[in-house]
Parts: sequence; C-alpha cells; structure tokens
Amino acid sequence: MGKRDLKDKLDKEILSLERKKENALKKKDIQSAGSYCRELAELLVVEGGDYLKEAEERYLECIELFKNKHNPEDLAYCYRGLADISAEKEDYDQALEYIELNEKFGESINDVSIVQLAKHQKALFNLQKYQKTWNIQTLEKALWQCKVALKYLAEHASTLDSNKKMVDIGGRARRREAGLTQLLGDVYYQLLLPKQAEASHKKVIEFAKLSKDFELAYRCYASIYGYKKGKDKLEAAINMKNACEKLVDKKFNDDKTRSKFLYGIELTRVKRFDEANAIFFEMFEDKVSSKKYKERCRKVMVFIYKFNKRLEVMNRNNNYYKMKTYELIGDEACRLFDHDDAFEEDGDSPPVLDEISLECYQKMLDLCDTTKQTRLALSCIGETLKALEKYEEAFNIWTKVRELDVLFNSDQFRLLETDAKILSCQSKIPSHNERATKSSYSKMLQEYNTLFANRETNLKHEILENYLDFLRRCKCQESMDKVMIEKLSADIKINVRSSDDNDYELNLGQDQGGSDFEDEFEESSERSLMVLATKKLIEKREIDKIIREKDKIVNANGETRLHEMAKRKDGLEGIKKLIKHGYNVNAVDYGKWTPLSEAVSHGHVEIARFLLKCGANVDCVADEDIITDESTKVTSGGVTPLMEAAQKGNIPMINLLLEFKASVGRENKEHNSALDYLKEFFDENISDIGQNERDQYQQLIGKMELMRKRLGLFVKDTANPVIPDTLLSDRVVAKKAEKFKSQGEANLAMLLDATYSGSRKKKVNDIKMMTSFYAEEVNDDLDDEEDTIAIDCSEPIDYEEADEVDNFAEFRENQEQGSSRKRKSNVPNDSSKKNKRCF
Repeated sequence: MGKRDLKDKLDKEILSLERKKENALKKKDIQSAGSYCRELAELLVVEGGDYLKEAEERYLECIELFKNKHNPEDLAYCYRGLADISAEKEDYDQALEYIELNEKFGESINDVSIVQLAKHQKALFNLQKYQKTWNIQTLEKALWQCKVALKYLAEHASTLDSNKKMVDIGGRARRREAGLTQLLGDVYYQLLLPKQAEASHKKVIEFAKLSKDFELAYRCYASIYGYKKGKDKLEAAINMKNACEKLVDKKFNDDKTRSKFLYGIELTRVKRFDEANAIFFEMFEDKVSSKKYKERCRKVMVFIYKFNKRLEVMNRNNNYYKMKTYELIGDEACRLFDHDDAFEEDGDSPPVLDEISLECYQKMLDLCDTTKQTRLALSCIGETLKALEKYEEAFNIWTKVRELDVLFNSDQFRLLETDAKILSCQSKIPSHNERATKSSYSKMLQEYNTLFANRETNLKHEILENYLDFLRRCKCQESMDKVMIEKLSADIKINVRSSDDNDYELNLGQDQGGSDFEDEFEESSERSLMVLATKKLIEKREIDKIIREKDKIVNANGETRLHEMAKRKDGLEGIKKLIKHGYNVNAVDYGKWTPLSEAVSHGHVEIARFLLKCGANVDCVADEDIITDESTKVTSGGVTPLMEAAQKGNIPMINLLLEFKASVGRENKEHNSALDYLKEFFDENISDIGQNERDQYQQLIGKMELMRKRLGLFVKDTANPVIPDTLLSDRVVAKKAEKFKSQGEANLAMLLDATYSGSRKKKVNDIKMMTSFYAEEVNDDLDDEEDTIAIDCSEPIDYEEADEVDNFAEFRENQEQGSSRKRKSNVPNDSSKKNKRCF
C-alpha cells in the first residue's frame, strides 16, 4: 500500500471516529464521546509528526469531557498521553507536570500499573531534561526516582502479574523491572559511574537472554559499548554485533550495519588489521551498506594501508622523517572522520583511534631533536590522554609543557592556552576542589579578556566550553552557577571568529612547530590508494573461494576448478594456486578425464609439464569416447594422454609425456596405441607437413616403434577402425530374415575381424562393397505381411541373432574430420548413455 493510500485510510478512520463522537454528544452520551475522543487522540499519536498537535488537542478535549464525570482511569491515560507529547516536544517540565497528574489519578483508583509506569516515566523525563539542561540535580533526581520505581515494582509485582489487563498494558513485573534497570544504568553512566552502569546493564542482558528479547539485549550492549574505553571496547563491540544479528526485522538493518562497522573499528584500534580489513571490504562491496558507510569503510582501509606502508619504509629514513611520519599517522588516526557530519545527524560520535595516536605520538617524542619538536610531541600526547579520559596523566604532561613555555619565554597567548589545558584536566580529576576550580575558571576568563580585549578566538571558545562542562558536572551547583551556565551557553553561540583572529592563531601554530611535511601517500589520490588497499583483499577472497571449492564439482561434466583452469591458455598461475591449496591433481570427472587430460587436449604443454611435476598420473585412462565437433566418433574409450596427443600430432606434448615415462604399450578399446594414432595422423596430413616436420614425425614414430618392440609388442601398419556405437542399424526391419542370415553373419564377422587385424584397409574396402543386400531389398520387403525381426545392437551382439552389417562407409570420412573432444553426455552412472566429448 502506497503512502497516499495509507493517508486516505487514516483520514477515513479519523472521520469515522469524529462522527461517532459527534453522534454520542448529540445523544448526551458523554462517556462514549470521551472514549471516542481518546481513541482518536491515541490514533494520532501513533502517526506522530504533524498529527501530534491535533492529538494534544483531542486529549485536552477528552479531559474536559471527563472532568465532571469522575472517570479517573480515562483521565490518567489522557494525562499520560499529554506527557508523552510534551516530552516529544522536549518540554520536560510540562511532561513532568502531566505525569504527576497521571500518577495521581492512578493512585485514586489503586491501579498499580498506572502508578508504576508513571514513576518510571518521571525518572526518564528527568534524565532527558538533564541531557538538555545539564543540571546535575536533575540527574540525581532521575537516579532517586529510578530507585523509588524499582522499590514500588518489587512491592506490587504479584498484583501486576495476576491482572491480565495490567500485563497487556505494560508487561509482566520482570519485564518492567528490566526496563527500569536499563534506565538506571543509563543514569549511572551520565553520573560518570561506569561500573554501576555496567552492572545494571548486564543484569538486564541476563533477563533479555532468558526471555529471548534480542532487541533489549542489543540496546544494553550498545550502551555498554558507549562507555567502555580502549581495548575493552572490542569485547563490547562483539557482543553488540552478535546481539544485533539476531534481530530479524528489516527495521534493524541500519543497526546491523552500524554494529558491524563499529566492530571493524575496534579491530582496527587493537591493530588486528587483517580482520578489520575483511569486515570493511565485505561492507564496502555489500549492496545493503549505505553510501555513507561505504565511504567510512574506504577511509579506514586506506588508513590501514598507509599505516602499514609507512612503517615498511620508515627504517630506510632518518630520525626526522621517522618523527614526522609518526606525527602524521597519529594525526590521521584521531581525525579520521573529522569531516563526516552524518555521525552527528545519526546521534553518534565519530569514532577516533586515540590509542593508535597515543602510541605514535610517544614514538614521535622519542625521536625529537629540538625543544620545539618536544613541545609539539608533548602537546599531542596531552590532548590524546585527555580524549582517552586519562586526566591525571594528561595533567602531568601539560604541566611539563608549561615548564617548557616558561623556560623559553613563550608569549602570553601560548601560556594562557597551556593553562587552559591544565585546568581542563584538573577539573576532571575526582579529587579536585570544585570551589577552587570555579575561581580558577573565572580568573582565566578575566585574564583573557584583559589581555586580548575579549577577542573571539579558538582559545576563548575552548575556555568557555571547558568552564560550562565543569559547571554542569558540579555536584554542588548554586544559584549563581545556573546563571553562569546560561551566560556561558549564550557566549559560546556568539563566539564567532574573525578571519584576522584565525590568522593570528595560525601564526602561533607555526611557532609551535607545525610544518608542511608530506610523504608519498599524501600526494596519492584516495581512489588509487583504495585500489592498492584492496588488492590483497581481493586476492584473499579468491583464495578463500578456492579453499571452499576444493575438489568441488563445478559443472555438469563433473569437473573441478582444476579441470577448468587446465583448459585455459593462461591457466598456469591459477593451477599453481589451486594445487598450492590442496587440489587433487588426479581428480577425475564423469568421463574419468583428469586435469592432465584437459591440458593435453588443449595443447597446453607448460600446464601439462607443471601438472606432471606435481604428480599427475601420466597414464590416466578415460572412459569416454572422442568425437569431432560434427559428433563423429573417432575413437572409443580407454584413451590415455599420450594417445590423445598422438591423435593431434602434437610432437612437443608427446615428447613431454614420454619424458615422464608415459607408456607406449597401452591400447584403448579398439586395441590402438599412441603409435597407431601418430602414424595415422602423419599419413593423413603428410601433404600439409614441411620437410623438417616430416623428419621430426618420422624420428618420433621410429623411436616409439623401437620402444614397443623392446617391450615385445606388435607394431601394426595402420590403426584398427573405430567401433561405431551401433554396429548394425539401431533397428533393422526385414522380412524373410533367413535369406540374409548367412550374408549378415559373414559381413559382421569380417568387420569384427578387421578390428583386430593389421590388414585394415583391404577388409574395410571389402565390407564397403558388400551393399547389395542393403536398402533396396529391405525396402522392397517392407510391404510384405510376414513377421519382422527387430535387432537392437546397443546390447552385446549374439552372432546367431545378427541379421546384417550396417553400412559404415562413412567411418573413414568422419575420422578425417579431426579429433577434438566434445561432451555428448554428462550424466554420471547411467549405463544407457555413453559418455563422449570433444573441445
């Protein structure tokens, strides 16, 4: 159903409820009118967006209708609906007022479900209010209300669970407890109490696992991931990803993409680069991944590639180059997604690889030769430690920077900048004195305004933000603090830097040791780096596929990837990979052809050589016949690679096979050897062969004849004829079969004798001449009404039942068409079909 259809349906439902309400009012049925009005409001709330304002009006109308009817249950639900709408508009004070009324009416009718949910909502609204106002008392109130709600729930759990209506509205007590405990964990996190937060979330996860509530488990794992630091984030990311993968609804597709991406980030953080690259490459090529995630994956893969390559070339350069390279890597690691505004739009913080940055900056410090370089390295370390929330270590580093500034008479701007860093770290150390810190921030602002005439700079912006953050976290906020929070918030919004001020700060940055150092990768395009970064990944993907398909049948002929690769002219490198990863060099297809058979058939000498070196059976025997492209059979089964090479007259291939001890004594089903086929090829093609080649063929024939004689084997003048699939016609129909019996039997005997005789030509010609009993006589007798004899010669021939010999005058002509192989049948284990092939 399209959006327009859905809107039309909604409008009809709204109109229907409006009419019902109006009819009830005409009848002065206030109860029904109020119920329709509330139902209408709830329908509009579900739609949300622009319908919320109208929903709010309907709830207020409903309250007016029920005000004098003393209907506390309906009033309670109306006030809860109004509270949710106010929270949606971020008017949390109004939401809290409405939820108080909701609780009040619930208590008046002793509805523990309404009361318990109201207490839960009050805690939630206070947490949301804190995230908007940053008033610490509001957050503490949320904590207290969570605990009150949990206590109330424990006292009334049995009442809730025994009431079906209450269970239908808000779930069983255990599920409500899980939701409250999850909220409690979120409050603890905002209070900077990560251990208590994790304990609460893990308790919820245990319930979620038992109840198979995978969404609840995922949300809790996502919360834990948010406050874990350093290497601990990897385990949290794994749990989050695994939980998310169990969510089957399509609405969670974005969550799945996000959790998978963050898992890759954490693998990168701990420098498990191969695993991280595999994740990012899979996402990069996945059609499900959005464009923004593809771009993020590309950024990380390029970063990993540059990281590894920079380390490779680093030892070939001087200390200055090494120092600046470490600085470059550190900067890239912590600024990887600086310009990705989509994170903020999604409500996420861009991931930073501060651990990698810190490691690089520390190595940078070890390579510094000047005080200027040392100050820069210490500043980088201090900033990174602060980002990692290691405030005491950061405080100590910035104190060292301050000492260097004093030692070298730094200007007042730089001194104040360093003091701001020190104060920011100091204010976040648990043991700090809040009152003293407030005084320090106040003095720092005054000093800045005195020295720099209230100029709007990055430094002032930083001081204002740090001061505001500190005041929001103060446990003892006073009325003056609230006023200052409002003032600082306003000042931050109007702190717009002019171009002159930026130039001033830029000059200071150069004094601090900034440089325009670039290495070879800075000049390369992102696209070219991505090609290099994915090269190994693509190769690995191919290898993984090779391993998965090891000796697996990949086509209807029963062949493996090794068979297919052996057919290719450029298949040698591929074959090397396949064999390296364990492919069976002697794997057979349905016709018992091996990869060596394919290499020989296609004339790939080097491929055949490599296969033989890897242990290929040089005398492997195929079951299939060889036929031409015109489907003419040229040899029956029992063919070896040497026979096929001889049929094609491939001298280099024959020499290679003989080098690897191929047998010249083997014969196929027609009792022909490789020598017979080589002589036949030579005789048939002698007119097209030059003198040098003739000499080579004659030498090779002589060599093979000598080899057979040494084995005590007979050397024929010519090859035996090909045995056709059907010696007689598939079905010979004849009347008065007795008259042909002796003639047919004689011809058949002559044909079979020719198969084993060295005097092939004469006997074949004799058989060709014996055709007087063929079509004429058979066709003449078809009109007779005497019994017919049907002979099917696909089965072994019985001489007594044989009627006549089929005309095979085309045997030799067909044989001259060539002997490239082709598949005629690829059905395995089917005795009714004979396998044949050519290529």
